Amino acid sequence: MSARGVVQRQKGPIRATLLMASFGYKEADPDDIGFMTIIEQVEQRNAVVIEVDSDNNWLDIYAFTKDHITKAMDAIRSASKLEIGGAKAWHPTVLMAPVKVGQSGFTALLDLTPSGARPYMSPKARAATNGAEYGKLCTKWLNEFRQKLFQAAKQIRATPSEMRMRVSLGILLLQEWKKNTVEYTYGELENVVKRLGVRGTFSFSEMLGTAQLARNLLTKIYASPDCFEPVNTRIGKLEHIKPKHTLILTTGSLKVETEVIHVQESDSSKDVLRLGTAKGFRRERRSRAVEIATSCPEHKYDWNLAVHTRVPVASLPFSHDDIAKHSKLTRRADRHEFPDFAIRPEFIRAYQVEEIKGKTSLVFKLKGSVYCIEVAVYNILAAVGDADANRLEDGGCGVEFFRPDWDEVLSARNVAAGMRELSENCKELFPFWEKKLTDKDGIEAFVRRMAEVHELVSGLDDKPPVRAVRELAPQAEEEEDLLLSWEQH
Repeated sequence: MSARGVVQRQKGPIRATLLMASFGYKEADPDDIGFMTIIEQVEQRNAVVIEVDSDNNWLDIYAFTKDHITKAMDAIRSASKLEIGGAKAWHPTVLMAPVKVGQSGFTALLDLTPSGARPYMSPKARAATNGAEYGKLCTKWLNEFRQKLFQAAKQIRATPSEMRMRVSLGILLLQEWKKNTVEYTYGELENVVKRLGVRGTFSFSEMLGTAQLARNLLTKIYASPDCFEPVNTRIGKLEHIKPKHTLILTTGSLKVETEVIHVQESDSSKDVLRLGTAKGFRRERRSRAVEIATSCPEHKYDWNLAVHTRVPVASLPFSHDDIAKHSKLTRRADRHEFPDFAIRPEFIRAYQVEEIKGKTSLVFKLKGSVYCIEVAVYNILAAVGDADANRLEDGGCGVEFFRPDWDEVLSARNVAAGMRELSENCKELFPFWEKKLTDKDGIEAFVRRMAEVHELVSGLDDKPPVRAVRELAPQAEEEEDLLLSWEQH
């Protein structure tokens, strides 16, 4: 298909073919107005004729001199390159987010798989392999896997608005559920990646109903090699999804997340926050929503820690012990409620902590609600604490809901004023901070919105939740923990 133009130019005798990159650049699409504008400008400025072959994603360039062709190629590469973090930028750190690649990832896969590299080896291969054979296996696996991801990359380039228009949360996840598959081939994985090619990072610790839903999400969407081509399935090892306390610190390109195991009283009569493994996640540079953890429903108390620390992307300068040591806990009147939580000034000064402004993700608006739902994939870059490196899950898919106006609220805050009180953040950003029965607006609105979230995800369960959301409406004579009903009893 020839490039469109008012003036038909004569083709030169010299021809060259420019193959567009699999990702990071615009596709050779004659229906893409922006791309064709680039082609027309290059034709005019470099005295060349360009034909677009969309089927093979390449350009045939005709000119009278090799210099004209070289300049045209350079101009096309420069003009069609997509900005990392932009709306249409897809690059390895995004596409391969759920998968730990490289020799370390392959080694971890072998350690986790009893039969070693059997899924990726010839049936005639011996049980034991030497270093050279191992290297070939590793290279073969990586190349095959990257090739499929690159093919998927060509299908998922789209602006966020286009993605929102043609994809909905229910359709996306329900399609996976209806397949009722327990393992993935490369082709099936490719189809999942096409629809899960979203940017952003957050944890998979949200309460989403029954344990069956956890099984569905983890086995249908969790893009890890030992899951889509498993030797021994890990379905039987899955635990019920339960509410967790989660502490999140974030940089422009890294998120550090640690689970709060419990709060214990020390000999000095001070409450000590015991934290679990801290994990480092890579995330996109541009920000849109807000990092949030709504984490303590069993104590009728939601807290949101949103802090931002400037640290190198590939390193974690602090451990979970550092965070615990510099955490200030204020015990609440009700001993069963989770204490108020803040980071001590020493930690703020040492690690330049300030409030986070947001993150990127694929967002779905809930009808009739101020809340949105986000779906994203993430990968773990590093971990400290009690983690077993060989058994550290490499990534996954997360679903969470939030209020879009939080970003504007945080932007309006004066960053130079110093660290904000966490309780103030909760009251301002999350209207159901304590969920008291006397707060009719907070309780009733919360029940309605949880019902909306439940309606979106309940279709994924093989069995309905034990108790319907409508039963969660608070009674005057009984104080009901709204979120406890989402656990399995």
